[in-house]
Amino acid sequence: MDPEAQQYLDAAKTGIDIAHKTGILRRFFGLFQSHQSIEQPDQQLDYREEALAALRDNAVETLAGLELTTQEALQILGPDFSLGDLDKVNSTWQRHWTSGASRIGIDDEERRTWWARLVAGEIQQPGTFSLRTLAAMDTLSTREARLFTRLCAYVWNPSDPVLILPTDDSLLWKPNFDESSILESIGLVKFDSLAGFNWGIVEETAKELMSQGRSFPTVMQINEEVYFVMNTPDKLVQLRCGNLTLADVGKEMYRLTKPDYSQPYRDEILAEWQQVYSVIKAVV
Repeated sequence: MDPEAQQYLDAAKTGIDIAHKTGILRRFFGLFQSHQSIEQPDQQLDYREEALAALRDNAVETLAGLELTTQEALQILGPDFSLGDLDKVNSTWQRHWTSGASRIGIDDEERRTWWARLVAGEIQQPGTFSLRTLAAMDTLSTREARLFTRLCAYVWNPSDPVLILPTDDSLLWKPNFDESSILESIGLVKFDSLAGFNWGIVEETAKELMSQGRSFPTVMQINEEVYFVMNTPDKLVQLRCGNLTLADVGKEMYRLTKPDYSQPYRDEILAEWQQVYSVIKAVV
């Protein structure tokens, strides 16, 4: 056996983490079951060769998965992408991304899409995604990803995401306490006592305009639709957002999602605003 192969075998014996990452456990469980059915119970298996075979198989599967992720990222980047664009991306970030993306199963299309969007977004605009976001992505379960994507259907103003949930008496879905706690525990949302917020204009400018008796709009956007919520001469727009907001990592990961925006939700929120303000839909 060549020295390089021996090094791989030695590494495979260093701990359960290596065994898990290389798929050795699954292979050995299968071999053990097969071994139990052999008529000669004293027959010995060549565990070293099996470990090396498992390492090779895992390397092939890892490279195949990374190739699929890369192909998907290239489709997002388009024909103008060149390898020189990678030089803009921090080398440490690249290593963390490669490590995380390499652990995605070859049949896990949903996760692979998120990792493809991650690297494509970072190449297009370096600094878009932090190492904290990569760490969160690395441990995100499928259930958590789907729950977060569902929540993102309640996001306004994509450039600086704002989460506006339906009212408590709404018939629309909204995360319950347990679901919110799950998303908070992985750093995507946070509980906040904030009851409302001002949007669209600097407060000093707003006060000056109000003193002149002038009204001005607060711009709110959901998906591709833009709405002007009109301030009045004596009152700034204050919109309810509740006690659940997106954390910094959640704001970054929002860019990876493709939420299903529903018309009933938009109608409900707009009706709520129209009770107090004049709301105008912009023609885009």
